[in-house]
Amino acid sequence: MFQSTELFHVLSYRLEDKPKKFTFPFNYTPHPWVESAANEVKAYLKTQTDFSYQFGWDDTSVGKMMGVLVVKSKDGKIGYLAGFSGKIDESNHLDGFVPPVFDILSPNGFFKQGENQLNDLNMQILDLENSNDFIQLQINLASAQRHQQEVLKDLKQKHKEAKKLRDKKRQEVESLKDETEKESILAELILESKHYHFEYKDQKRKLQQKVASGQEDLNEYNTKIDAIKNLRKQKSAALQGRLHDSYTFLNIKGERKSLIPIFERFEKTPPAGAGECAAPRLLQYAFEHNFQPLAMGEFWWGKSPNSEIRIHESFYPACKSKCEPILHHMLQGLELEENPLNKEISYELDVVYEDEYLLV
Repeated sequence: MFQSTELFHVLSYRLEDKPKKFTFPFNYTPHPWVESAANEVKAYLKTQTDFSYQFGWDDTSVGKMMGVLVVKSKDGKIGYLAGFSGKIDESNHLDGFVPPVFDILSPNGFFKQGENQLNDLNMQILDLENSNDFIQLQINLASAQRHQQEVLKDLKQKHKEAKKLRDKKRQEVESLKDETEKESILAELILESKHYHFEYKDQKRKLQQKVASGQEDLNEYNTKIDAIKNLRKQKSAALQGRLHDSYTFLNIKGERKSLIPIFERFEKTPPAGAGECAAPRLLQYAFEHNFQPLAMGEFWWGKSPNSEIRIHESFYPACKSKCEPILHHMLQGLELEENPLNKEISYELDVVYEDEYLLV
């Protein structure tokens, strides 16, 4: 039975049910030994008092994919390992369940320390973006831009009205018989036109200088923020790369690979949470401790999430996005059951009705 003080749980089983091949994890019917192991874990989860996690039945938690891996020990004993995906009660270590492939939650580990550094940078960015100085610079620039638009708009309107008056005067001048007076008035109108032209250019230049000065002050402040954002981006990429290198997975042949080369084979980038599912954890522990995997299954425990349908206590295949590339490597060297979808099914159909257009 399941004991939280042990990781290898001895299984009561019928020898005649011994699996012929290892479970094809992406499409399977649970083996009787797997069902028996899962039932023991379920019985423990229903009555345990070792932790308070609610598996989604409250508003602060979510259901979990649990897993069992039936194995044979070095001395020939048959038992099983139990595991869960992600974390429970803010920990990925739980008595009776296999540990994670890599302890991402270790407070003294590089990931948590790196995460704390990123959080510090986030706070610096937030402080700068919400500072009074930054807000005032934005207000100053917006005010200068608005003032520029208003002044130039008023000038354009003023010059438009003046042009109408000049055009009217030109028409009136045409009726004058005194050519000298006529030329004098036209010359004054030309000078007035030039005056307004240069007045607009001069005002526009002065206003643009104020806007440019405000933009320069704001750019200087944004440069500080961008420098921290770039540092955060570099540290985040370095931390992600180191994390990918830290998740290394074994197979029964003793071959070890990290996430990047595993996912490169599938022309993919490792998604967030890759390696945190129950199946890789179970297989990793088995290979590290010389257990021979015999059969495996994963079942949902808890309330169904909003994003997908999960039925409490029901078995589910391993996920494709995170687990398929990893398990492709980890299961090499094991003889797997055939994928049921690859089996050819042939049977005869009874024709109820058939004519030129319809076949039933």
